[in-house]
Amino acid sequence: RGVVYGIDLQGGNNIQFTFIDPTGGIGLFSSNNFGYTVREGDSIHVPGTISEFNGLTQMNPDTVILVDSMRPLVAPAVVTTLDETTESEFIRFNKAYLVNPTGWPTSTGSVNFDITNGSDTITIRIDSDTDIDGTPGPPADTFDVVGLGGQFDGSVPKTEGYQLFPRA
Repeated sequence: RGVVYGIDLQGGNNIQFTFIDPTGGIGLFSSNNFGYTVREGDSIHVPGTISEFNGLTQMNPDTVILVDSMRPLVAPAVVTTLDETTESEFIRFNKAYLVNPTGWPTSTGSVNFDITNGSDTITIRIDSDTDIDGTPGPPADTFDVVGLGGQFDGSVPKTEGYQLFPRA
């Protein structure tokens, strides 16, 4: 059981999202949406199995059962680095700006790029399912990013590839 954070990063019959309980978060992926429409704040019950995809621990559900809606979200934890402790957690990176200003996804499509706060640098992933890709760009000043920690690392020992997924 847990509360849904963020959006569906797949669409169609597939679903991919994060849900969090008092002990932590976990990603969920399925090629069957079980008739469930992903809504942030939903309390869900998910029987299934735990697996891993490119370093990301995830739930492979047998079904998704809606328990309740409009549950409050916890405040995001402020982070300056991404690692295993931030995976599938609700996090915030403050006072960011683009390392490479031309890296902003002004056209639609998923893209990774680096942001920094002047001393720490992390990778952000703008997924094409958000309403961020294709926008004119980030604020001219620094900005805060609130989202979910992720990982995509296909090489053993899978200790790299940490990302921040904005949840918009």
